[in-house]
Amino acid sequence: MVNTLEDTESIFTSLNHAKSKKDTNFVFILKPNQLNILGQVFRPVFSGKIAELTDSYLVIEKVNIKMPNAPEFIFPTSLTIPLEQIDVFIEYDSDKRFPLY
Repeated sequence: MVNTLEDTESIFTSLNHAKSKKDTNFVFILKPNQLNILGQVFRPVFSGKIAELTDSYLVIEKVNIKMPNAPEFIFPTSLTIPLEQIDVFIEYDSDKRFPLY
């Protein structure tokens, strides 16, 4: 799927509105089928709070990487994600669990 400028602008506008909701957790699903961080391969599903937003990237903090072998893993630093890689994001109650399969 090719991301258009309109798609990126739409994501930016939606995230800019969402950023105003302080202390709200969001789930972010990225476009790649899988990612690899520190040798761990996992689906690109993250939850966290929006720390910074620019017209080209998003920084999320208190990031919970949803991995089957470590479902409660909190990444030790903030993560920066290019806006064009975000497929879906929604508000999320971090106390709820959902299956990855």
